[in-house]
Amino acid sequence: MDFTHRVMLDQSGNYFMLWTPLESNITIEVQVATTGYVGLGFSPNGGMKGADIVMGWVDNSGNVFLHDRYSNGYEPPSVDESQDAELLGGYQNDTHTVLRFSRSWNTCDHGSDYQLSGDTVRVIWAYNNEDPVDKTSMKRHEYDQRGTKSLYLQEPQFILPSFSEDVKMWDLFSPNYASVIEEKNLAHVHHIVVYECHIPDSARHFEKWLDLEGNQCFSPNMPVSWKYCRTPIFGWAIGSEGEMFPDHVGFPIGEEHGGATYYMMETHYDNPSQQEGIVDASGIRIFYTDRLRKYDAGTIMFGHSVSPLHIIPPNQKWLSIGHCHSSCTEKELPENGIHLIQGLPHAHLLGSSISLRHIRDDKTYDFNFQSTRILKEEVTILPGDSLITECGFDATRRSRPTFGGFGTQEEMCLTFLTYYPRVNLSICSSAPPMESILQGVGIQEVYNSEQMHEYFSEILEVDEEKETELAQAMRSGNVTSEMEPIVLAELLHLVTVKAPEKYLNMSLLEILNDEATWQDDKMLAEFQDRVVTGNHTALCYIRQKNGSIANVLMSYPDFTPLEPTVEVCDADQQVPTIPMSSAENPGSATSVSSAGDPGSTTSVSSAGDPGSTTSVSSAGDPGSTTSVSSAGDPGSTTSVSSAGDPGSTTSVSPSENAVANTIPLKPLPCPFIVASCKNRRKPFTQLGNRPHFY
Repeated sequence: MDFTHRVMLDQSGNYFMLWTPLESNITIEVQVATTGYVGLGFSPNGGMKGADIVMGWVDNSGNVFLHDRYSNGYEPPSVDESQDAELLGGYQNDTHTVLRFSRSWNTCDHGSDYQLSGDTVRVIWAYNNEDPVDKTSMKRHEYDQRGTKSLYLQEPQFILPSFSEDVKMWDLFSPNYASVIEEKNLAHVHHIVVYECHIPDSARHFEKWLDLEGNQCFSPNMPVSWKYCRTPIFGWAIGSEGEMFPDHVGFPIGEEHGGATYYMMETHYDNPSQQEGIVDASGIRIFYTDRLRKYDAGTIMFGHSVSPLHIIPPNQKWLSIGHCHSSCTEKELPENGIHLIQGLPHAHLLGSSISLRHIRDDKTYDFNFQSTRILKEEVTILPGDSLITECGFDATRRSRPTFGGFGTQEEMCLTFLTYYPRVNLSICSSAPPMESILQGVGIQEVYNSEQMHEYFSEILEVDEEKETELAQAMRSGNVTSEMEPIVLAELLHLVTVKAPEKYLNMSLLEILNDEATWQDDKMLAEFQDRVVTGNHTALCYIRQKNGSIANVLMSYPDFTPLEPTVEVCDADQQVPTIPMSSAENPGSATSVSSAGDPGSTTSVSSAGDPGSTTSVSSAGDPGSTTSVSSAGDPGSTTSVSSAGDPGSTTSVSPSENAVANTIPLKPLPCPFIVASCKNRRKPFTQLGNRPHFY
């Protein structure tokens, strides 16, 4: 059987999961480097408690055992009375165990099974090097033999179409070029985002970077001009096989055509074990054409503004929100509105849910985008509509607060929506005012809060002389490219407390990191209410003007939420009851053809293997792009590319032979290291006409 999706669940390449989503059920295969038992589960929070688990093994006689189980905590999972996992086969060789099974999306076993759906699922996995003595007695797995990963199991398979002769290809790679990526590195590539760069007289600011390697994003050495590259147009994330935009939509390329001439590619890595010597050079493959589609597309970022004042208290389940205020859509959207075609929700490790509420006329209705990727039907946003991004976070296992930022251990609450026709609106977000946050934790007065306001000001002054000197230093190798973690919360040391007396001369970060700050349940409840239903400062950022047009102090809108549709389980549905395999009743050992030999390393072809870099590339004179492909194994890189005179883009897809994974609702964590930036020019074939990204 050829599976439509494949992902490496661990950091060492010992555990692979393959699956194919069908209409009523899902078929799954696990390939694990062990001759002992293996387990795969679906968890509400990434932990054992409440998880629905399938466990199995193959004994030395070739008998295959598979059990549907459930977990009450840190103990061997109990065998479920209703066996809803159907064994399709399995085998074992000298190094690996392979098991294949299927189960219904909704098994109707609401007491013990996790009902799978279109939401992102926390998949948990574990294995041991020994088989159990029987179905109730098994050794505990080692610390490095278990883990969790968020996956979107119902994502349809992406198939790159055959293109006509007018479609050209543009590869954006990081500097460490490699034509093949070893699978052992796939676990470290987290996601890639390509941004448009918009600043007056862009060539004067960006051309100097094109022949340089990238640099770490958000570091002191990141040029200020690169901060004008903040309009995301497409990207790749773990699990994504690529995307193709609808036939009537494409991204414009080239400033003279309403697009951008320069682009920044930002690649993020995930390396929690701090392994050394990992070299990566992946990128994005973009298809473009000068045969334009009917509409130019754009992307808008919604949510909570990225700031260390986005605070998630310790030991709590928390809700954060970000508004897109009606004044922003009223001013920037055309009379007939814009039409949404797809969306990408984004949070980090603590994110447990993301939804986007769409509100019209305040009290009329609430349209809730729950875990939307590619919308089945286009949704229209009209002038005066407002939107609320809601993010649920689970910090019950953290003893210190979590702050907004770019790294894995920090958090975000964002949704990126692709739409048409293209407008100038780039970011529509909000955050509680700093004064509200201070009052929420009992701080009455502070010194030098203006330094925080200045840092997050939307007015970015580019010192051209300083940037020219920096470019020369980077060209001569006098600027280090060594990666360092960027922690936005360190900025809270800038704010010193004046009152009350008990906090005198303490920094805001010291107070927030003090365990005693979060012991008052009443204060926590009021703080939660303050950041959700209290006032927010709304930001409306315009692409072409390079600045906000509205900093509105707004209150929470009044609306009537729609009740979510609850799937009713048919009482007459036949639930498969597969006999348990045991020493007494081993069942039949069905042979399963594996997708290769799990004992051998499969190399994945990519267009390169970037690390964590940011680069600037010139796109020459492309037309309109047709698709974007992940070139393999991106890290945390940012690159800026000059698009010359391109037209508009339509799709994103990974390079040939890239591993098929899935975009999660709670996107995989932004890595410990953020991004680096590389500059270079990639000439396009001169088309002579206005081009389009597919």
